[in-house]
Amino acid sequence: MTDRLGLKQLGIVWDTADAGFEENIAAARAFYAEHGTLAAPRGAVALDKPARQ
Repeated sequence: MTDRLGLKQLGIVWDTADAGFEENIAAARAFYAEHGTLAAPRGAVALDKPARQ
């Protein structure tokens, strides 16, 4: 295991733009899993993030 991989497993964020993107994708997937659509109404929330961005 490389040092960087070990740090990533600890939750170190190397690129904040990538981290934000991954959080938004996770929220979209969670919303879709629950509602079967990505057409989120205003005020919709998934994983404590606005689902409509």
